[in-house]
Amino acid sequence: MKKRQVVFYVVLMLMLLCTSVYATISGSINITPSNSGALHAGDEFTVTLSLKDFDTTSGITAVEGYVNINEDVLEDLTVNSIVTNSDGKVEIDENNILDIYDVTNLSTEEMNEIDTGITFNDSPESGRGDYRIVINLASAVTPDTDILTITFKVKPGVSTGTYEDAITYSLFQVFSGVSDKSEKVSESLDLVIGVPAEEDNNNSNNTNNVIDNNTDNEVDNNANRNNVSNSGNNQNNRVDNTTASGSLPNAGYKIVILPIIALIIAGFIFYKKYEKYSKF
Repeated sequence: MKKRQVVFYVVLMLMLLCTSVYATISGSINITPSNSGALHAGDEFTVTLSLKDFDTTSGITAVEGYVNINEDVLEDLTVNSIVTNSDGKVEIDENNILDIYDVTNLSTEEMNEIDTGITFNDSPESGRGDYRIVINLASAVTPDTDILTITFKVKPGVSTGTYEDAITYSLFQVFSGVSDKSEKVSESLDLVIGVPAEEDNNNSNNTNNVIDNNTDNEVDNNANRNNVSNSGNNQNNRVDNTTASGSLPNAGYKIVILPIIALIIAGFIFYKKYEKYSKF
């Protein structure tokens, strides 16, 4: 009986020694874009991934997760999208100047040989995101640290509007030492696509042209109305000048007076003849 108890406790101890027990640490990630306003087709901007308020005193030793993008708005990422220094390395601090590895086509054995550095995979087999990024630090960093900056580019011809969750850093997990890790956390970013400046200028010019044309047309219309009004007044004046104003024309007098004079002369002659023949 005692032998069985001893064997049981030995097996239990071996199981505990062989089992890695992780303590959960809490915290969050921030993703901060470089632009503060609306973007336009063809614009480039960066997004910086930062650690925030992780409750560990041992520091952060590794970070991993997925980046998803709206492919209708943004161009595809590549390993070259990761911002580096002049030597092609990511410099987090003086103790973490890391190489970048494109592991898209590497085998599992080749990936396992990478101890420190940043790995980028644009075709992760898990299907949990468009791009998988793993950061293995050479030295632990404090819980509040900027870890990685990526450059994004807006596709040409994108329609204006607000695109919710255009960029999502999903299922990111933070590790501290060999035993502590965080829950998987995610963070999304909305993008506002506005009208390009040159289109604004064109619209403004078109508006001004419309206003100018309308103003010119209005002036022309007023001038035409004045001409019509003046023509009407001239026409009225011509009508008034050719219409009798209460007196007959001179030709009417001649028509009436001539017969009267002729009758007077004829009467005078007749009277003289009558007076002459009356004496006989």
